[in-house]
Amino acid sequence: MLELKNSKYKTVIYTTLILLLIILMSIPEIYKIDTIDVNKGQSSWDKLYSGKVLSLKGDWQFFDSKGKEYLLKVPGIWNSIYSDGSGRGKYVCNLFFTEENCPKYIEIMATSAGTSYILTVNNVRLGASWDEYFGVLPKENAHKTIFTFAPTPGRNIIEYDVENSTHPKGGLWERVLISDTGKIKTNLSRSRSIELLMFGSLIFLGFFQFLLFFMKSANWRTYLFFGFCTIFMAFGNIVRSYFSIYEIWPSAPYLLVKKLQFIAYYLACIFFIWKTDLGRNKYLILVYWILTAFLVLHSLLFIILPFSASYYLSFYPYIIMMLFVLYLIFDSINKLFQGDKQEIIHMIGLSFLLFGNIKDCVDMILSRYDWQIMPYTNWIYCLFATFFLAADFGRSSKEAKEAQKTILTLSEEERNEIGRELHDGVGQLTFGLEYLSNGHIKQNKCDLEVLRKINETSKDINKRIRLLIHEYYPEKEGFLLNSALKELVTRFKAIYNKSIVLIIDPEFPILKREDEVHVYYIISEAMKNALIHSNNGDIEISLKKDKNLLYVTITNSFTEDNDFKIIPGHGMKIMKYRATTLNGTLKIEKKIKSYTVSLSWKDKTK
Repeated sequence: MLELKNSKYKTVIYTTLILLLIILMSIPEIYKIDTIDVNKGQSSWDKLYSGKVLSLKGDWQFFDSKGKEYLLKVPGIWNSIYSDGSGRGKYVCNLFFTEENCPKYIEIMATSAGTSYILTVNNVRLGASWDEYFGVLPKENAHKTIFTFAPTPGRNIIEYDVENSTHPKGGLWERVLISDTGKIKTNLSRSRSIELLMFGSLIFLGFFQFLLFFMKSANWRTYLFFGFCTIFMAFGNIVRSYFSIYEIWPSAPYLLVKKLQFIAYYLACIFFIWKTDLGRNKYLILVYWILTAFLVLHSLLFIILPFSASYYLSFYPYIIMMLFVLYLIFDSINKLFQGDKQEIIHMIGLSFLLFGNIKDCVDMILSRYDWQIMPYTNWIYCLFATFFLAADFGRSSKEAKEAQKTILTLSEEERNEIGRELHDGVGQLTFGLEYLSNGHIKQNKCDLEVLRKINETSKDINKRIRLLIHEYYPEKEGFLLNSALKELVTRFKAIYNKSIVLIIDPEFPILKREDEVHVYYIISEAMKNALIHSNNGDIEISLKKDKNLLYVTITNSFTEDNDFKIIPGHGMKIMKYRATTLNGTLKIEKKIKSYTVSLSWKDKTK
């Protein structure tokens, strides 16, 4: 009990350390961009940053819809000092260049995540966030649009006339990027390629999980649900990346894209919950259902309610899912301490998943929401989890084969034990009965007829028991399949009075001892089934070789129609186990006038 408590304490300590490490790693800014500081709406580019992407970051001048002036940080999220609280207004930055450092041209970009804008430079309209997409309402666009202009020495007035009707109090809540080369476009093209590659690989991983499901493993539920989880996570990632989704679907309405993002992630969370096996703990199962109901409710709210109303509800499921993932990390560490070394793969994947969620929340709080790490950590988690489940599938398959081998070994030992008991017990009794009856026949003439019947009955019992003994306990010394089958056929003929033909191809090889036993018992079981279920007809057993394959066929041909049904039982399962051990294929076919069992496997005697 003390050792168990110590193990739990160690698990809690390690889980806490991992959580603290993830939180500490979430605070620094991973994707750092050199900054041109904006102070009170003014900044000077006092040296040439050739080949770099810069961020115009700091206090911009902001004029609200009534013309009132403020200083607002860019990037900034959920600014609450707008006079009307709508996010409408104009952001102004004065950028100064000297004659020496004035570049020939400049790229500038702001991501319009639900924010429509018109960009003006030096009082000349440079473009708008919706210019490339005719017929799309400005407020419904969220494309990363890159504009180019030629600056002049001295003051350059950059103005973003913003309308944000999607995210209340949103404003310019992502970075305004600027560069004197084509670096912005190059970086975004690279990001798009990576995101599309991740999307395709997640779809592949999802279908790989479905493949494991169709292979009918014991953990089929995990593979099925995680396959759906991966597919929905792929769609959630791609619609979250505005640059990639608008390359695929240029006219996509922003509100629809945003709703699809949350719904896809919620569905991924639901399948993520249900792919986790928590045993029969009724409290955890209750948590399952509560989380599922909560996520389904939020999905419905996103469909029914306006986005501005449902948006504030979107973060609660992520907080709950973070706690759920933290529990899974705790459970994974606990299994690791119990000796399951494969859990380290699962634990690393879960840690990446938790890090992505916490990191995005921290970046949102610190107004660093322009680059989102969660799609990347989602991808890493799915990769690790797929490796883990593939390893689990391999382990399960190995354990299943070992279990089959154990079952067959126990089955054979049980047969031998039954055979010995029949031989030593019942066989001796019937022999004694036969001996006594013979003695009475010689001594007492008056009971001759009765004793003769006793004698004949005991001989018949002895003959049947010997057949049963041979079936359960064939002679092991010098066991050869050919001779054993010939003896089996002879005994079955004697007891059932049926026509049984054994055909053995001269090229049929001598098998290994273990393989001979499997083939022998498959034929024995198939013959017994045929004789039990058919009242007429002949039985043919054939063993042949064709190139690299070996074939065993047991056919019962009926002289009359026979409508018996094949009911899978213990004997048939053992037959299939034996066929699997041979790496062979077992087929059972029932027709109106025939019953056929066929076994085929690769010749391993070469």
